[in-house]
Amino acid sequence: MKVRRSTLRLVAALVALSSVASACSDDGGDDDGEDEGATTTASVPELTGDPVKLMVIAEIEAGVANPEIPEGAEAAAQALNRDGGFNGGPYEIIVCDTQNDPNTAAECGRQAVEEGVVAVVGALTPHAGEYMPLLEENSIPAVGLVPASAADFTSPMAFPISGGLPTASAGLAASLAENGSETISLARIDLLAAAAIAGFADMGLERYDQTVANDVAIPEGAPDMSTYVAAAEEGGTDGILVGLSGQDATNFVIAARQSSPDMAISMTTTDIGGAIEALGDTAEGIITNNTYLPPTSDTAAIEKYREDMDAVGYGDDLTGFRLNSYVSVMVVADLITKINAADPVELVAELNATDGLETGYLPPIQFVEGGVGGIPRVFNPCGMSMEVKDGSPTPITGKFINAFTGDECEQPTD
Repeated sequence: MKVRRSTLRLVAALVALSSVASACSDDGGDDDGEDEGATTTASVPELTGDPVKLMVIAEIEAGVANPEIPEGAEAAAQALNRDGGFNGGPYEIIVCDTQNDPNTAAECGRQAVEEGVVAVVGALTPHAGEYMPLLEENSIPAVGLVPASAADFTSPMAFPISGGLPTASAGLAASLAENGSETISLARIDLLAAAAIAGFADMGLERYDQTVANDVAIPEGAPDMSTYVAAAEEGGTDGILVGLSGQDATNFVIAARQSSPDMAISMTTTDIGGAIEALGDTAEGIITNNTYLPPTSDTAAIEKYREDMDAVGYGDDLTGFRLNSYVSVMVVADLITKINAADPVELVAELNATDGLETGYLPPIQFVEGGVGGIPRVFNPCGMSMEVKDGSPTPITGKFINAFTGDECEQPTD
């Protein structure tokens, strides 16, 4: 499939506009990249077989850092090890911090090859283009990566579980229309790449015979949001999709609420939890979007996630990209158990044939057909709309919906 240049230019904005909350926490990595920070509180049997090595690649301490990513992966690995590992061998998590340096990212790829890594799991870095060619040469899959570079969008080794920004943008725009907004504007970061967000939003609005009314680009760190709010409100706007990072998102919402207290707002930002806390009562009614079931859900799968995080001392914070890396490890474990081989080449073949894989955390996973939002390596069009009530995002319908068609997705089963 040929990828439009405008679509590929989106990647520069993905990290800055991630819709998943990112909470700071200790990454637990040492200088050699092994994650030894988790304090295991549940007993793990001695496993003497060959280890199954999995690697997390991410910005842990620099750039748009997400130090929580290894926690979910480590919790999953320890849970699997308590159940006997794979053929008597332990799952091992190697953490490689790119330090927001492309050269270090390339070294992560070399380390993955040298150490015989079976898969990269839960990766999030704009420097994937530095190591993805090495993964391709050695047929090492990147499972559950959060797309943040052109390589993530196009590499045959990219197997993202979530729909990322394309699905979130379409879903957030559609949620505003579904709730009655008839003139919807976009307030987004002023990057050329971010202009593609309007296109994704239009895809979500197509079934309502709507398009984005005003596409308002806002410079990062803008000191006064009133001018941009006025631009977004032009033409009788009654709903605004906010795609801004950090404090800018908070400042825009405050200004919008001051100008139009009843304005419907949906939002994707770098730290949705922090923004909601900072906004206080002003956050009430804001719509967000989830790829996974909320960590407060009353399901057997989420209860297991909570227990496994508790078991390694990470139960105090279940937000951010923890669940994504946790599920990524579990998906790899499920597939190598199915094929009875901890071999990256055989795993890639199985991933390419995967269709309808149940995890209990999101709709069944498939990697057979990509192209969501026009992007070859995005496979999941489903999201769950949430509305802030009493300071917490709460499911609106509790159902995962195809952000582009409005159809109900197949729901996760316990």
